[in-house]
Amino acid sequence: MVVVIMLFLWLLVACGQLSSETVSTVSAPTQTPFSTYTPYPTYTPYPTFTPFIPSIPTTLTIDEFQKTFIVYFPGNYILSKEDDPFVNGSPAAYDFVQVGEFVKADHPYFKSQPPYFTGMQFHTLESLQSFYAYCDQLVLQGSTCFLNEDPELIKLYSGQKKAFENRGNYEDYVIQKFGERFYFTKGLGCMGGFCELREYTTFFGNIKVVIYTLLYPNQTELQSELSDKLFLSFYIEEAPQP
Repeated sequence: MVVVIMLFLWLLVACGQLSSETVSTVSAPTQTPFSTYTPYPTYTPYPTFTPFIPSIPTTLTIDEFQKTFIVYFPGNYILSKEDDPFVNGSPAAYDFVQVGEFVKADHPYFKSQPPYFTGMQFHTLESLQSFYAYCDQLVLQGSTCFLNEDPELIKLYSGQKKAFENRGNYEDYVIQKFGERFYFTKGLGCMGGFCELREYTTFFGNIKVVIYTLLYPNQTELQSELSDKLFLSFYIEEAPQP
């Protein structure tokens, strides 16, 4: 009987259901959830990256585009809409806010152990054109508009859209398939920050959607691999028109 019990315990350990290791965690501050999202109480945090999609998604209605999207992501995040009317040419930009428990970061710059979701933006050709007009007005008023240090956002949009339709790479953007959807992926440096970003870009017709994860710097290959595993827990679809 003792042998049977010991064999059962050994099987639990081997399957990862019983472990003597502990993971240090830090609680994120309580936030008011996005109005259409109910946080799911169960999730799998870093470093296992087991894809988790909550049973209740977040619904985003973007009036500027007259479109509604349904977004799935791990239940230890909520979405918060940014107040800036033009974030990199996006009239609809969102931050991923951490809730619940996350693994504590080794560096004080990070909210938790990277990589983790940090932002999402929606663009169209018209929204980018409006952004340039908005920047022109700022300059006339004596202000500055940095255009995210990229004066060719429209060229990027047009080039990516054409390449996406052909399911091909665009310059140094590599197209990858996550689940049932294709995304352009690319690593970016943070402006003046101790971090790197990984960008995931997809298209719904004329609407460009960009999702960002935050990475630890100087570990590009490893962090990109971990970020891609994390991104398996993200899914977006366009809601059916009524």
